Amino acid sequence: MGWKNVREHYGIGHIVKMVDGTVHIGSQLVGSLVTVTPEGHVEVNRTFSGSADLVHYRELINADPELFRDLMTRPDVFSASIPVYTWSDGEIVEKACEKFGWPNVTHDGELMYENRFFLDRREALRHAIEDAKATREAHERIVLEKRHDLADREAMLERAFRHEMLLRMDAMHEKPPVR
Repeated sequence: MGWKNVREHYGIGHIVKMVDGTVHIGSQLVGSLVTVTPEGHVEVNRTFSGSADLVHYRELINADPELFRDLMTRPDVFSASIPVYTWSDGEIVEKACEKFGWPNVTHDGELMYENRFFLDRREALRHAIEDAKATREAHERIVLEKRHDLADREAMLERAFRHEMLLRMDAMHEKPPVR
């Protein structure tokens, strides 16, 4: 994956994680202070673009994008492979990490949130079920609200159509003004 190679080579003291193949350098409060594409294109979050650390990371990577690409293609080496469990798309997923818990990342670069990663598969499954249930209930509420809103809008549309027809009928029966 290479994210750890990048963190170590550039001496990055911030959290380094992977999101859809892109390196994100962030803090505990802001997850993406700097993003770096696999090609080595660096973007600093505009809000924090004056930070000396972030400017330094950008300068280091921009100075040799080929080195960045090389670091990303080299396999990361980890001192431990602790199994951890999370979920995605209705399935429990096993990953590995060097050190468990927030704000550490899995070997594949995913940040381990306390409510999404567990050392015990059964606990991950229990939380996944609760999460799926809460998500379903939220969507049920939204769908119900949208149905009510649609019914209200349809009633308003019907009322507006009726009013227009009444006015058109009135216009057809009106006598022209006498001159």
